Amino acid sequence: MAVSSTPSRLYLLPRPSLPYAVRGNAEILSQVVSSQADLLAQYVGVAPKMAEEAHSRVIDQVVQEALDQANVSETDLSAVAVTIGPSLSLCLRVGVQKARKTAGRFNLPIIGVHHVEAHTPVARLIERKLQFPFMALLIS
Repeated sequence: MAVSSTPSRLYLLPRPSLPYAVRGNAEILSQVVSSQADLLAQYVGVAPKMAEEAHSRVIDQVVQEALDQANVSETDLSAVAVTIGPSLSLCLRVGVQKARKTAGRFNLPIIGVHHVEAHTPVARLIERKLQFPFMALLIS
C-alpha cells in the first residue's frame, strides 16, 4: 500500500504485503511490511490460496497503518492506485477489492499500477538521494 501525493493530489496504492507512502516528489513518507515468511516456509514456497487468505487478513490493518504513518486519511485522497499484475491473481484480487472499496466510498478514480514496477521506489529507502529516472534490477 502506498500513499503518493503531488502538491494537489494524494494517491492510495494498496499492495497487501508492502504498503508504502510516497509524496509526489517521490519522498517516501511511510512503509508498512506484512511478511508471509512463515507461510512460505510452511509450504516450501507460495501456496496461492493460503497467500490470498493471509493478504485478506491483514489488508485493512496494513493500509490503515501506512496512512497513519504518512499522517493522512482516506478523505485526503484524490485517487486510488493498485497493483494489477503480473502476479498471483488471487493475491492481486485482495488489493483490487480494497482499492475498489476505498475508491467507491469516496468517489475516486482507480489507477492500475504494474506490480513489479511498484517495487522500485523501495530503493529510495536506502538511497534517499536517489532521483528519478533511475535503473533498477528486480529479481522475482
